[in-house]
Amino acid sequence: MPSGLAKGRVKHGLQYSVPAKMMPLLQPKRYKALWGGRGSAKSHTFAELMIARCVERTTRCACVREVQSSIKESVKHLLELKIKELGVEDEFDILQTEIRHKINGSLIIFRGLRDVASTQAGFKSLEAIDICWVEEAHSLSEKSWQTLRPTIRNEASEIWCSWNQRFPNDAVDKFFRSAPRSDAIVIEVNWRDNPAFPDVLYDEMTSDYQSDFAQADHVWGSAYQTVSKGAFYARLLYTARQAGRITTVPHDPALLTWTAWDLGIADPTSIWWCQPGTGPSDIRVIDWYEASDETLDHFAGVVRSKPYTYDTHILPHDAKARNMETGRSRSDVLGELLPGSIKVLGADDVMGGISHAQMTIPKMWFDETKCDLGLDFLRAYRAKEDGSGKPLHDDFSHTADAFRYLCIGIEQRTAKVTPRQGAIVEGGWMS
Repeated sequence: MPSGLAKGRVKHGLQYSVPAKMMPLLQPKRYKALWGGRGSAKSHTFAELMIARCVERTTRCACVREVQSSIKESVKHLLELKIKELGVEDEFDILQTEIRHKINGSLIIFRGLRDVASTQAGFKSLEAIDICWVEEAHSLSEKSWQTLRPTIRNEASEIWCSWNQRFPNDAVDKFFRSAPRSDAIVIEVNWRDNPAFPDVLYDEMTSDYQSDFAQADHVWGSAYQTVSKGAFYARLLYTARQAGRITTVPHDPALLTWTAWDLGIADPTSIWWCQPGTGPSDIRVIDWYEASDETLDHFAGVVRSKPYTYDTHILPHDAKARNMETGRSRSDVLGELLPGSIKVLGADDVMGGISHAQMTIPKMWFDETKCDLGLDFLRAYRAKEDGSGKPLHDDFSHTADAFRYLCIGIEQRTAKVTPRQGAIVEGGWMS
């Protein structure tokens, strides 16, 4: 059942309500973040707190989003509703593009950050802001986020973000959820945390879960988006999870381990670890790693640090390209740094490789912990929206490319045992 409300009061006697789980927002903090599913009162809570703050003392606020084609796309209407609910209509002038407090001069403006960036004043127009609320923050580009943060620079200024989670590499997700921050209040909220969650929404949510659990868990729960338009692997991975093939998959010391790499230069380098078993549907994907701006020594060190005994390292065709200064290729360097053998693939047909990977996924078992983020990247890997059907090159591509190489490279494999372990029992760990 939804949790309860906590009451708040500003010094002028205005009373407002905050869901109990969101009470930490009443404390001062540079960053305040609310993320979670639909119906959780994220926007309503921030809107009520913003109006209360503007009544309490002079405050300059900006409500921003990545794109705002018209004022109708902003949270202005929601703020107007909160002004009425709190009974302070007489204190505010509600203008076409802004809201002003008649007595203390508090101001609320509404901006699309792409439009802000294109103006002559640019982001400097936001420098005098005390509170910046980023609504639908999952849509914020990395560039906008990195530019916005140092722009909001008033003493004790705050940046509020509210969003429904989408992908793990969205700018706000990486910033707030990759590691704890001492300068931030970050709260996951869902419908259960909203004491005013209406029956009509409960019925809608129940119906959604019954018809498509994965999509409903993204919309109403805390799950990342699993199936986006044009996604190559998302549906297959959803089926794999439903079938119990995304689970705990322990490393088997009786089996040799393969890796598959996508080698980046300016881009990230991605690595998958896999243990081919004895049966045709016994391909165990046990680990994943990705990093940027690191040397081959670094990645080889990561591989050697794992408690695995290696058979083969699968590299893309361009790993054979020789450096003009040293005369050596990356496959040469890795061959010296890594235990096991090197297999450099020929140039592949990307769409054919994707099709091959799609046929291989039903034969695979994935460790849900070590491969968690890598699987999220595979789910998000999708086609361009130009109708070509070709894959979109973005932050997910490197993990997806390494996975494609893995599926191609192990096609002709046979199960091997480490010399110290003896024979493998047919069926492996799954039997």
